[in-house]
Amino acid sequence: MALQEEHQSSRAVALHQGQVTKPLQAVKYTRADYLSFAPRRETMHLRTVCNLNRIYYNMAQSRRAVVPISEQRRTLVETAKQQWISRLIDLSRRNNLLYYRPLKTGNLELSEVESNRMVALLSGEKVPISKLLDHSTDERLTSKLREIWRRAQSNAEEKGLGTLFITIGMATWKALDGGRDPEAPALLLPVTLELKGTLGQAFSIRRTGAVQVNLVLLHVLESELGIRLSGEDILPLLQGDDEGEAFDPSPVYKYLTEKSRNVPGFQVKSSAVLGNFAFQKMAMVNDLRERGEDLVANDIIAALPATLKRASRSAHKTSNPIHENSTSARRRMSF
Repeated sequence: MALQEEHQSSRAVALHQGQVTKPLQAVKYTRADYLSFAPRRETMHLRTVCNLNRIYYNMAQSRRAVVPISEQRRTLVETAKQQWISRLIDLSRRNNLLYYRPLKTGNLELSEVESNRMVALLSGEKVPISKLLDHSTDERLTSKLREIWRRAQSNAEEKGLGTLFITIGMATWKALDGGRDPEAPALLLPVTLELKGTLGQAFSIRRTGAVQVNLVLLHVLESELGIRLSGEDILPLLQGDDEGEAFDPSPVYKYLTEKSRNVPGFQVKSSAVLGNFAFQKMAMVNDLRERGEDLVANDIIAALPATLKRASRSAHKTSNPIHENSTSARRRMSF
């Protein structure tokens, strides 16, 4: 074993130091060659390590391009991905994407902002708070903005999450369990707060990404209320996201209300709030949503749904004595 590892290491070193004259594709280069360098990385030249990383990555990409992906595999992984996302989404009242509540210092009400100022924000301009709110010099407002900014920075640095949004519209309906009614943002506009001045007393808001439909709202509407909606159908209804349009989210509100007309007490209130919106496993949900093609291309990930499906069938058969008895009878008859 040690002799084999030494042979793999020496062959890989010779390859990357230019001592092997064979072309790269003719060499049986495996992951074991790459991993055999792990104990020696501290003494290896940085360039050699970078070359190893690049070659192994290129090999993985080439293999992905060569191996065709069947529609059955793509469908299986996509179905499993949606199930994983459903299990990760927090449906408790701790999730402020489903049960929003005003906080003393954690969010800022922007519902009274004039539509032309919102258009400037949607167009990507950096908008000073003084142009959005008349009382922008209030010390309490400055303290609130600083707390919102601090929490957003903490989430970005410690969790890698962008959690600062301006919500557009607030959907609510009668809670099925008789508790506090849901209040879920309809749309989310990702923004950033920028401090200005020597003391950081002045703030500006700038848009940082595309308007999103609240994923948690769509999930609850489908899983608990039987209403399946798509972000592709909702987002084009927002007026003001395109150049030259006046800001008007009411078509979005009307669409959601019409589709949910059979839900007791369902309505979408006109609302805009600046704050941090996230739930505990949001980073994992984002990864699943954004890396769909990587999941399909990965052999191990693609094997998981099929394995789980077979395990589920096996468990069902084991738990069904009638099925088990009939299967045993057929086996006895076949012999």
